[in-house]
Amino acid sequence: MAKRGSKRRAASFLLIMAFGSLVLPARNWAQENTSPADTAQKNPPADSTDKSTQAPDTAASSDTGQTDPNSVQDYTSMLDDEAQTLAAAMPVQRLGRPGSLSHVDSPLHIGPIYDTYFSMFYVLGNGLVFDPTTNQFSTQIDNAGVFKTNLVYDLMVKRNRLAFQYSPELAIINGQLVQSLSNQDVSLAEVYLLSPRWSMSLGNEFSFHSGALISDDPTLQLDTETGQTSQNPFLQDSNRYLSDSTAATFRYVESERNTLSIRPSFEYQHAGFAGAPVSSYTTGVDAELNHALSETHAFGLFYREAYESYSRSLPPTLFTSFGGGFSYAFAPTWGLSLSGGAIEEASNGIRLWSYVGSASLYKTFRRSSVALQYYRGVETGLVLSDRVGSQVSLAYYVHPLRRLHLGATGSYENGNTSEAASGGVADGTYFTGEADWQLTSRVASFVTFGQRNEQGVSIDSASGHHFAFTAGIRWEAQRKTLY
Repeated sequence: MAKRGSKRRAASFLLIMAFGSLVLPARNWAQENTSPADTAQKNPPADSTDKSTQAPDTAASSDTGQTDPNSVQDYTSMLDDEAQTLAAAMPVQRLGRPGSLSHVDSPLHIGPIYDTYFSMFYVLGNGLVFDPTTNQFSTQIDNAGVFKTNLVYDLMVKRNRLAFQYSPELAIINGQLVQSLSNQDVSLAEVYLLSPRWSMSLGNEFSFHSGALISDDPTLQLDTETGQTSQNPFLQDSNRYLSDSTAATFRYVESERNTLSIRPSFEYQHAGFAGAPVSSYTTGVDAELNHALSETHAFGLFYREAYESYSRSLPPTLFTSFGGGFSYAFAPTWGLSLSGGAIEEASNGIRLWSYVGSASLYKTFRRSSVALQYYRGVETGLVLSDRVGSQVSLAYYVHPLRRLHLGATGSYENGNTSEAASGGVADGTYFTGEADWQLTSRVASFVTFGQRNEQGVSIDSASGHHFAFTAGIRWEAQRKTLY
């Protein structure tokens, strides 16, 4: 009976935590861009502190027989250090945000289950409701209440790691509850350390977006601890979008300076609108060779090949790209990453050559930070395309007061297809401004304003001018510094 009671209490606690993540005040679909610059980007080490790694002295207790609190704290620190070491050896990308998962950063966890982020906010703007009669988002002013969170199951056992991430969004638009979770993202990653030199990663990511992009996230995010950035595409087609990608990464560490990785992958995409390709299937393989010139310099070479077929309208296309990249950390707060190469698009006996590349620059000061990122590749966002697209984003953040954080981002994105009847060129700009007031190191209230201008030659593109005011509260597991 005692065991049944403890199981019931544990199950109840899990249900309460999942429900609270959605409805208590305590992510816009964000997809991490994988660009050629990643070939020269080293994984930064996990944050570590000078903690004792020795087991606590179990004899260090008071005369009453109670355990010394200092020894318990030392033992907890030792476990945290071990978890950080395993996480650094088997990194897993956070879903939709820069940086890697680290469960010891979250106070809301039960064993391997924890929450990294949740928010509750109110939105007032246009383009929130899809009108099937016009195949466009409505231009009238609507309002919505949105709840978002990111739940994680992260288990590390010896030389294996299993991480499951789930980011649902629940929206109440104009007083009507959306019956299904309108936007949601799921990822599953398994990492195996096969030997001191070989590792294997298996991953799957699923995204489903049945409505407008409602978000409290900017178009460019910067992790000031690691210097990693995350671009969030914002161009979209009308109605719904679905993608499911699976990949296996085999990584060989020849030495402390040289690594080789091979990554076969498959991706399925579906866009639920008329007049453009409904579905696409992509099979590809990537090969990357990285060489660390020093602790602050890295150089890499890449080769990628992908075959993409469409259910209608667009012809099958074979993409072949190759090039190199370079990264340099001038200082712990100043970094640069560059890459470039050539890409061949072969379709219907026609071969077109173009260029691909990326650039990322960031600088953090005591009270401010700035980041600039450029990407040019096959895909940039929620628009199915058989041509190269691009995105450039600039972000600036400043902390004028101890608890006040201000930020602004601006982005330009371009995507196109080979046939105007299938969507043609789509391009747009997106500007956001945000003010956060840190209630604690983890909880903040915020207000944002965003304006998206999108142009397309087809009615299938969500063209027009859309804006939104957002106000809400968010909780993040990663602490923010209160200057």
